[in-house]
Amino acid sequence: MIVKSDFQTGSAGNLITYISEDAERTVEIRDSTGRKLSEKEIEAFVERSETADMQRQFIIAPDPDAGYTAAEIDQCTRSTLNDWKAEKPSVEYVYGVHARPESGKSHAHVAAIGKQRDLHMETDDLTNLREQTRERFRERTRLRSRERVQERSVTAEQEREVTQAQEGYDDI
Repeated sequence: MIVKSDFQTGSAGNLITYISEDAERTVEIRDSTGRKLSEKEIEAFVERSETADMQRQFIIAPDPDAGYTAAEIDQCTRSTLNDWKAEKPSVEYVYGVHARPESGKSHAHVAAIGKQRDLHMETDDLTNLREQTRERFRERTRLRSRERVQERSVTAEQEREVTQAQEGYDDI
């Protein structure tokens, strides 16, 4: 699990533009309820960001080997951030999921705005958010489960190869 963050003051306009474009694909910008925002709502968010104390960007990228779908990344990102902002009354965020099924490297970008007291994060805060995200995604469990499935698959393939070799030997 990779959870990165940075912050700045001023408009979130460039960040929203970045989030909404992924290669040749347009990415839907959603609010904390998961609802797709209209262009007008996105513009209003950018306007609010201009008067906010600060903006923070998050990138949430689960391990590609865990095989998360874009919908799973969407739901887990939203629930993690809703928990994170529960005690941060000034925080508002929008996000977009960059779905890359061909590489398995799908991830979410988040733009959060609010008061500095709510968006300020020390190293420990980011570490805690990373752990909460990892737990929400259940990444460790999912990776172990996929490893077991792959091991069983390899073992079944090996058994087939041995059986085929024995059958070929019996024909001699």
